[in-house]
Amino acid sequence: MHSLEPRNKLLLVEKVNEKKKEDRPFYVPDSVTQEPTHIVVKLLGAGKDSPFYEEKGSLLLVQSFLVEKVTYELDNFWVVSETGVVGILRKNEL
Repeated sequence: MHSLEPRNKLLLVEKVNEKKKEDRPFYVPDSVTQEPTHIVVKLLGAGKDSPFYEEKGSLLLVQSFLVEKVTYELDNFWVVSETGVVGILRKNEL
């Protein structure tokens, strides 16, 4: 098992709350369903020079097409460019 320390303005993330395919009483081809343009990820790591370095554990809203799966041997990692981050999600306290 390996760990990954991101570099070059990449963030190590984990996908959160991926929706499972709905059970439908009829067949719908994958080409018909639309993928979301943005997803929520949990920040696992960032380079020391990154503005996200202190935000480890935060939930980020990112552009879904910029999240990339990186595989090394048997390990899978998800990375996204800092420029793909729309913002940091925070709960509003009323």
